[in-house]
Amino acid sequence: MANDKLQGRLGMRKEIIKRNIVLLFIVCLCVESIVVSAESTIKNGSEKTKYGEYIYEDGALMAVRRNHYGILAKSVNECKVATGGYGSSVFVKKSGKKNYVYEIGLKRNRFPKHIISQKAAEFYPIGSERIILADKNKKFVYRGEGRCFFLYAHKTEKECVASSGFCKKEKVLKGVKKVWTDNGGIAYVKDNKLFFSFSQPVVGCYDDKRAGVYSGFDGRGNQIKKVVAPHYGGPVFVLMKDGSLWGMGDNSTKLISNDKTKYKEEFHNLQIKDIIDIDTNGINAVAIKKNGQLWVWGKSLKNKNKYMNKPQKIASSVREVSIGTNTHGKDKSIILYLKKGGKAYGLGGNKGYGSYMLTNKCKKKWIDKSVLLMGNIKHIYAATDMSLLLNKRKELLWTGIFSSPIII
Repeated sequence: MANDKLQGRLGMRKEIIKRNIVLLFIVCLCVESIVVSAESTIKNGSEKTKYGEYIYEDGALMAVRRNHYGILAKSVNECKVATGGYGSSVFVKKSGKKNYVYEIGLKRNRFPKHIISQKAAEFYPIGSERIILADKNKKFVYRGEGRCFFLYAHKTEKECVASSGFCKKEKVLKGVKKVWTDNGGIAYVKDNKLFFSFSQPVVGCYDDKRAGVYSGFDGRGNQIKKVVAPHYGGPVFVLMKDGSLWGMGDNSTKLISNDKTKYKEEFHNLQIKDIIDIDTNGINAVAIKKNGQLWVWGKSLKNKNKYMNKPQKIASSVREVSIGTNTHGKDKSIILYLKKGGKAYGLGGNKGYGSYMLTNKCKKKWIDKSVLLMGNIKHIYAATDMSLLLNKRKELLWTGIFSSPIII
């Protein structure tokens, strides 16, 4: 009798399992149908909301496409953007909660904010959900997935695998006072020396000869004002407090030197003086001089495959500059700059993938002369396939393509 009951229960379980498998199969078909349907909106743009047209890629990465500036977040006190190959990750601090750091995600017709930290005095984003946080005493912790390349160099696959999990709060960078991060990499000053590693590993660093933390500027680290780099291989630019600019790495677009050397293994003085700010995307470099003049070099602003090592002046009375990349077709620069009166201007790659990454007031794909984007702006951020403006009302505005691997 007991055996019959047991057999009956086993039979019921088998039926339930079969039913669940069928239901799971139906759900998978529905999900696949949704993804295919959504992908079709890339072509016909039929699915629209007040935020734009939605795009789904591989059922995991979500993106929103815009043609004019709209609000991404309100009550923003501070914003930092980590650019990357798939898109850009946006991190903010909001009014009222000065030590809260949020990453802005993506969920259908709204942009929810994911709390990264509640106690951060400073934050240095590396990429999606990868960030270094610091308290008021300059104690740094890392939060995110994987630590290959930019924090450690491993000798075996086992070491890489051990460090690949998600870390909530790992103490890092002891004795460090200055940090710069972006594009999956990090630079910092320790013991009056510069250390840097800008890279984005695909699998792990154990079998990659390029892996490791590089160093330079022995005895001059404390004189460094800023470090920028677009990706592994460089170029890496170092701006000193005396206004001099140094570079190393990729020289294929003549950002470092006018000679035929494709890669500079040592830091080279660019012989450009009185610089107070610098940014680069690897295609172009932009710099603000002490007198407020904005200069650019690298790929020709006429959108031709010509490269200029001699900086070209493009604006005056500039107090802030930022450069991103329009990845539509051949990579093109997105250049934003902010004048002292609070007016934001842009030039470069304007259109791609059906979006306007600078302004829809000008329909050109490439803008070779600066256009006024908006007034009453406090800060600007050029990113991958999008640009952002923080106005004086603390509204973070954006246009272009906002991508997010975080579906929350």
